[in-house]
Amino acid sequence: MRDLLVPLPLGEIIDRLEILRVKTKSLETQELRDLAKKQFIKFDQIVRELVSSITDSIDANKLKELQEKLFQNHNEAWDLRDLVEEAHFKKDYELFWERHRKLHKYNVDRVKLKNLISALLSKDEEELKNYIFN
Repeated sequence: MRDLLVPLPLGEIIDRLEILRVKTKSLETQELRDLAKKQFIKFDQIVRELVSSITDSIDANKLKELQEKLFQNHNEAWDLRDLVEEAHFKKDYELFWERHRKLHKYNVDRVKLKNLISALLSKDEEELKNYIFN
């Protein structure tokens, strides 16, 4: 993987970290989990360095709380994605759409959490999303 310099909201970087944390436990093979763990360690180091550079101006407990909520969101959404696919495979479209709407709610909540993290860490960073059905 090549390192890139890309301007991103810090909430986006932490979101990626929490996705990788879920993958270290949830991917099907040990090889994939190991790869996710390697990426997680790299991202975790980056996040720690970024956060330590602004520690004086943030509420570390609030950040930890938001990160944990983001992790839980990803963890639950991961399981729900499998259920969405299962309903689709079984051609149970009523159940498929019910689960899909629930998954959409997780995505809306995820954006809110990322924006809260970005606002906590930097006042001018926010993911731009416009969901009609909040």
